[in-house]
Amino acid sequence: MSKLTFTDGVSFDTDGPYRVTRRKDGWYFVGGGMLCPVNSYEEGYEMKRRLEANQATRNMKKVRS
Repeated sequence: MSKLTFTDGVSFDTDGPYRVTRRKDGWYFVGGGMLCPVNSYEEGYEMKRRLEANQATRNMKKVRS
């Protein structure tokens, strides 16, 4: 488990699937070992969509090789 805890007491588990979460200080894109602050749910969801599409493309290239 990869858990980040900040001095203000906010903590994040960065393991698991990509997701967008709201905390007291804003929105975050979390998952796959990453933590990225985002300006809105929509921005986080777009990041999730792009990373999943990129991963799917890489997986297709591996199958064709």
